[in-house]
Parts: sequence; structure tokens; C-alpha cells
Amino acid sequence: MNIEIDLHTHTLANPHAYSTMYENIMEAKAKGLKGIAVTDHGPDMEDSPHFWHFNCIRGIPQEAYGLKILKGIEANIINKDGEIDARPPFINKLDFVIVSYHPPVYNPKTPEELETAYLNALDNPCVKIIGHLDRGPFEIDYEKVILKAKENNVAIELNRHSLNLEATYKERLIKIAQICNRLKVPVTIDSDAHFCSEVGNVGIVFDLLEEINFDKTLILNTDINKTFKFLNIQED
Repeated sequence: MNIEIDLHTHTLANPHAYSTMYENIMEAKAKGLKGIAVTDHGPDMEDSPHFWHFNCIRGIPQEAYGLKILKGIEANIINKDGEIDARPPFINKLDFVIVSYHPPVYNPKTPEELETAYLNALDNPCVKIIGHLDRGPFEIDYEKVILKAKENNVAIELNRHSLNLEATYKERLIKIAQICNRLKVPVTIDSDAHFCSEVGNVGIVFDLLEEINFDKTLILNTDINKTFKFLNIQED
């Protein structure tokens, strides 16, 4: 089993990523994917694309080189109130929003502050995926956040890139996956690619899910049509 669309990739529009959108698309095509999303960091991150990157994002075609292309953003949680840096007017030009915590943008002092920020961010109807919930300075009450995500029809991302970082993130990712499995919450499995060769490389996450007998029907992006339906994306 593999994903048909990678919903979390970065381009060199973020200076801390190193490949063009074209290179990412070609890599996805070579690996047999049916689609790819471009989800560069929201503009409140120090090295993120300018506002106009997102305001003009509709210039990217819906399909290129035989792949479906989704225009998204990895928005940053910016405070305890759960506000995010995907804002009008450009938010209405995006296909979907991933919301993530990044310490350069918001620096909570306690686990409770971070947990509250996630819970409040989930009240935003534009948010469709929580990105790398496993990361951060604290372990929070993941079940509380995942339950609210389920109530609001928001998917939980299991992020391949987290496994390249701190060892504790792997433990947290497994715990989050187990909660999603028990509560029957939809998930996405994404690369969070910052270089083109990482696009679609999520096999290690599938290996972890095998070990915990994860219900594969909960994975959205193993089926591109299922993904589009969940994200409420209409094809022209």
C-alpha cells in the first residue's frame, strides 16, 4: 500500500526547502503518485513566502504533467487563541489548510497553552488537517485534541519527516496513531518533503502502522478520490 497523493510538501519558496515545484511534481510522477499538494509555510514564519505567493496561487494549474495539483498552505498557529496566519483574502484561494505548531512563530510556556492553541485552532472551519501533532516542546493530551478534530471533521497527519527529528517524536506519532485507530479518526500520511527526493517517501510510516494493526480504511490519501471528497474539492 502507498499514498496516491502527498498532501504536505515544500518548495524553495521557503528558503529552508531546496527544490522547485516542478522538481517535486516530477518526483511524484516518477514514483507513480496521482497528485501532489504544495503547502509552503504561512507568511508569519520568518523565511516563508510573501503574502503574494498565496494571493496569486490560483495561477498554478489544477493538473500538470499528468498529476492533480492542490494549492494549500501549512499555516502557523500564532497564539493561544488558535489564530493562524492563513487570512483573507488569500485563504479563499486555497484548496485546503494544514495547521501546525512551529516554535519560531509561537512559543507556549506550558503544555496547557499549546493544547489550548490546538483546540482553538480547530474551531476555524478552514482547517482540514492538523500537521505533525507529535512535535513540540511538550507532550499534550492528544486524545482531547483528536476528539475535537473528529467532531470538526479534521484529519490528523502522520508525518514522515518527524521520524528524521527527535526520537521522542516517533513515540508520540505511534501514540497518536493508536488513538486515531481506536477513535476511528481519519489520517493522512505525508512526507513533509523539503527536498524533491523525499516526496512520497512514507513507507516507514506504513511499517509503523502495520505494527499496531492500524485500520487502513482510515487513511485518506491512499485514494485520491477519497482525499478530494474529504477536502470537499470539486474538479473542473
